[in-house]
Amino acid sequence: SDSSRARVLPDLDKPLISINDPDTLSCKKTTVDLHGIAMSSSGHVLLVQWKDSQGNNIASQDSSSVSVSKSGIYTFSALDINNGCFHEVSINVFIDTLRPLLNTDPDQVWNCLTKSLNLSANTILSNIVYQWNTVGGKISGSINQNKIQAASPGIYICSVTNPVNGCQNVDTTFLLADTTK
Repeated sequence: SDSSRARVLPDLDKPLISINDPDTLSCKKTTVDLHGIAMSSSGHVLLVQWKDSQGNNIASQDSSSVSVSKSGIYTFSALDINNGCFHEVSINVFIDTLRPLLNTDPDQVWNCLTKSLNLSANTILSNIVYQWNTVGGKISGSINQNKIQAASPGIYICSVTNPVNGCQNVDTTFLLADTTK
């Protein structure tokens, strides 16, 4: 009798995939790009997909890159359409939107004897960018330091920016004119 034997080798090669480390979301970086890499060791065609932490597709099928604006876990997957093998990896996108703590001096009264008042802003972070402004007042000297000299009554507003994440905070000191004589 004629018989033939064939040895069938299983094709169980999963796609090889990875995700490049994303940037951190922040006040100055409101979207980050996620880049996935998918390869087949057999040279098969792969279908790739991005999903958010709820399992929703967030990119068109077969897109290896996607932009996201929310923190969370994102999953990149690849399906080998020849052998049906599937592989996925996940990455966490972090967010840093912590505003710098800021305290300016308490409100003060400007009377007939006042020629100027020194005002200061305090924060616990280093390398903070200060910006003083006034409504109705006058600032003598630099407006980009934590301390200023107020030359008249008014509203003095200090804005600080964390250069790392771009987040800002604002505090106000009122210098009230004492109009009684």
